[in-house]
Amino acid sequence: MNLGAPNAYKALAEMYEDLGRNSEAKALYDKEAKNGDTKAMFILGMKYSDENNFEKAKKMFDMILQKDPKHTDALIEIGMLYKNQKNYKEAEKYYKKAISIKKTARYLTNLGVVYMLQLEENKAEKLYKEAIQMGGDGSEAAIYNLGILYYSNKRYKEAKELLKEAANKGNLKAKEFLKEMEKTNE
Repeated sequence: MNLGAPNAYKALAEMYEDLGRNSEAKALYDKEAKNGDTKAMFILGMKYSDENNFEKAKKMFDMILQKDPKHTDALIEIGMLYKNQKNYKEAEKYYKKAISIKKTARYLTNLGVVYMLQLEENKAEKLYKEAIQMGGDGSEAAIYNLGILYYSNKRYKEAKELLKEAANKGNLKAKEFLKEMEKTNE
C-alpha cells in the first residue's frame, strides 16, 4: 500500500471482511472510494443498502454515475433503493434508464415488479413475457412473477404451470407457493 500498488486497499479490505473485521474493511473501501475507485464505491453502496441506509447508499451510487452515467448496475441499485422506499415512480425512472442502456431479463423483471406494485398489471405482464423470452439472468424470476400475477387474476392453471417451471429451475419461493396452492386445491 505504501508503494502505491493499485487496489492494495481493496485487497486488504476483502481480507478484513473474510476475517469478520467489517468496520476496518469498510474504512478501507471508503478510502478507495474517495480515491475514485468505482468498484469500492459500489461495494460500499451495497453495504449501505444492506444496512437500509438509503442516503449513504444513494450517495455512493450517485458518485459512480457522476464518473460513468451508463453504469447500469448503479442505476438498478438506485431503482431498488427507491422501490424499497415505496417511491415507485423514481424506481421506474432508474430502471427505464438502465434498460435503455442495456436490456436484460433481470432489468425487465425489476421494472415489471414496480409496475405490479403500481397495479399496472398489463405492463408488468408484457415485461415478464419479454424477460422470459430473453432468457438468462432474471428470466426465472420473471417466470415466478408472471405465475403470481396469473394467480392473483385467478388464472390458476396458467399460474401453476409457470410456478412449476420456476420451481424446476430452483426458485424456492415458487416451490413454497405451489405447496400453498395444493393446500387450497387451486
